[in-house]
Amino acid sequence: MQAIFAKGDQRTVNKLLTLRKEVLKDYQYRAATRMHAIILSIEKNTSGDIANILKVNRTNVPLWINNWNSYGTEGLLEGHRSGRKSNLMAEDREKLCDILESGPVSYGLNTGVWTSKIITGLSQI
Repeated sequence: MQAIFAKGDQRTVNKLLTLRKEVLKDYQYRAATRMHAIILSIEKNTSGDIANILKVNRTNVPLWINNWNSYGTEGLLEGHRSGRKSNLMAEDREKLCDILESGPVSYGLNTGVWTSKIITGLSQI
């Protein structure tokens, strides 16, 4: 199996270091780890070495490198996570948004804060 390396040079590394500092300020630690991996790859560290240095699963590193090589910085940032598909119809979702915006007090509840348990019980309201 041939080693895969991230595309870039020292100038790219400097840009990534700056960007990594910015994402760390925004508490995006996963994106910062991916950027660190790309920096190490540009410096010709193997995927296994990078995984050991960063204490991550070695199967993730080639994925990050491929994302970098294909999409650049966008490939390293957090993307949308779809999660489970909603069972609510569009009109039900709109109705729920209206209820949540009104607040629990307007529905006769003696709390000013919505909780997941209260929201789950909204079908009885």
